[in-house]
Amino acid sequence: MTDIKSIYFKNKDQLKLKGIYIKTNNEEGINLIVCHGFTGTKEGGGKAIEMGKYFAKHGINVLLFDFSGNGESEGEFRDITLTRQVHDLHAAVSWINSNRGGKIFLMGRSFGGTTAICYQGTYKGPILGVIGINSVARPYTLFQNFIHKEKGDNIVLRSVHGEVKVRGKFFDDLRNWDVLFCASNISPSHLFIIHGQADELVDPMQGKEIYLAAREPKRLKIVPGLDHSLSKKYKVVWGMCLKHMIELTPGHKHVV
Repeated sequence: MTDIKSIYFKNKDQLKLKGIYIKTNNEEGINLIVCHGFTGTKEGGGKAIEMGKYFAKHGINVLLFDFSGNGESEGEFRDITLTRQVHDLHAAVSWINSNRGGKIFLMGRSFGGTTAICYQGTYKGPILGVIGINSVARPYTLFQNFIHKEKGDNIVLRSVHGEVKVRGKFFDDLRNWDVLFCASNISPSHLFIIHGQADELVDPMQGKEIYLAAREPKRLKIVPGLDHSLSKKYKVVWGMCLKHMIELTPGHKHVV
C-alpha cells in the first residue's frame, strides 16, 4: 500500500518548492529523491508519477519535486543556475532527513543528473548512492550550442523541445562548476551512470567521462537504443535503477 501526498519545503532563498512524496508502509526508510531535467517538472508528463509508484511497490519511498522556477514551485525559470538547483536539492535532502530519515538515493536525468552529481560532490550529503541518467558532463559547452539570440541580459535557448529564456548568470555560473571534479568527489557514495547510446542531445561520451572521473564504487551502463528522453526504454532504465538500489540495501524489505 502506498500513500501519495503533496508537500512543500523552502530553499535557501525562502522560495516554496512543491513536491510529491510517495510513501510506502515500509518503515525501514529507503528514500529516492528524483531530480527532473532542464525545463522539466516533478510529474514528468505522468511518467515520473508512474515511476514513483513502481519503486514504491518495491518498498522504496519516492520524493518528486519541482526545482525553483519550474512546475508549481515558486521563482522564475529565467533565474535558473546550476548552483540554485544544487541548493534546491539540498533542501529536498533536508526535508527527507527531518520528516522521514533513513537511507537516501539521488536520481536525475540530463541536467537533473548533473545537479545530483554536483550536489553530492560538493555537499557530501548523507547519500548512499547517486544515479545519473543521460547526465551532462560539460553543461557550459552543451548549452552554448543552444543559444539562439541574446539581448542584454536575456538569452534565448532553442532546442528541439522549444525555446526558453535564461539570464547571463546561467552561463556565468556554469563556468564555475567542474562536473568531473564533483564526480571524483562523490566517493564513498556509490555512483551509477546510465547513458543512452542513441542520446541525440548529450553525447554518450559525456556519461563515460563522468564515470572515468569518478572513484570507486562506481558503475557504468551504456544502453543501446536509449534516447535522451527514455521514450521507448524507460521501463528498462527503471529496472536497472531498482536492481542497483536493491543490491546496495541487502536485507531491506523490497516487496510491500
